[in-house]
Amino acid sequence: MSLGHALIANRKLKAKLGPPDVYPQDPNQKEDDLSAVHVKQGFTTSYVNLSSSDEYGSALSKAAGLQPSKIWNSFKDILSKKEELNTLQESKDKSKRQPINIRDDFWLVTGKTKALCDKYFKELAGDKDFKLLAKRVPIFNKNEDILIKLVEFEVPCSRGVWLIKM
Repeated sequence: MSLGHALIANRKLKAKLGPPDVYPQDPNQKEDDLSAVHVKQGFTTSYVNLSSSDEYGSALSKAAGLQPSKIWNSFKDILSKKEELNTLQESKDKSKRQPINIRDDFWLVTGKTKALCDKYFKELAGDKDFKLLAKRVPIFNKNEDILIKLVEFEVPCSRGVWLIKM
């Protein structure tokens, strides 16, 4: 235990407050009065001191003075401000635009890239690491073509599912 914790743990409580979680008693409390009413009905707290019934009443009387048009306009202002803040602002200045990150991980299979595609599926059917295979993933115009290639090169199901999810 550090020195600070030891000092806090050993400090003395203020005499007038008493132990923690116990409210100090006043000598002339109303609860201690043993009048006939308190003995028969028990002590009840009266709210005579409160000027209004806000503690336990309704707000209908206060809402009666509000104008619906004012509430509606405030609501529309909030919605327009929210939409403004949630909209991404496009900069017209081309120098301030952030560069678009173009990924070269995927390449379209065409007649020219058929040899590369065949090489990729041979590696996929083998035991080449997924990290290396994920760097250059072929994509096809038709979904059926990828299934045909997977069957043609006898790619294991788990590796085929990995490619389809890419």
